[in-house]
Amino acid sequence: MTDLSTANLKRLLAEATPGPWRAEVGAAGVPEGWDEHWLALHMGHNSMYDVGREPPAEEEYANFKLAALAPQLAQEVLRMREELRELRDQLKKRSEHYGKVELSTDPLDGIQLEDNYAEDEISRILGDHDG
Repeated sequence: MTDLSTANLKRLLAEATPGPWRAEVGAAGVPEGWDEHWLALHMGHNSMYDVGREPPAEEEYANFKLAALAPQLAQEVLRMREELRELRDQLKKRSEHYGKVELSTDPLDGIQLEDNYAEDEISRILGDHDG
């Protein structure tokens, strides 16, 4: 299984080629008389190519586009984890002070949850990514 731990994502981002990363698709005629179709993943000053006589399937292009988003996706995962940790800690402090935590988008709703529900739910969402 892929290691999605916070430490590993930070390490991979630090070791990866700086961006921008982008995916491209194209075709070019060759002297032998056929078109050469290609996919490219450009990562800063480095590139990876896939070349063939047939146009790439949509799935192949989607794979390259998704790979080009990898650094941004990893950064987003790290950002969300940090924000969830901060929210969990704020809710914990609030519940220690008030005994209950209100969670509602409707100010008239007045739903109150037991002390540890919000903290436990955020911990469940976070999972164990720091191993």
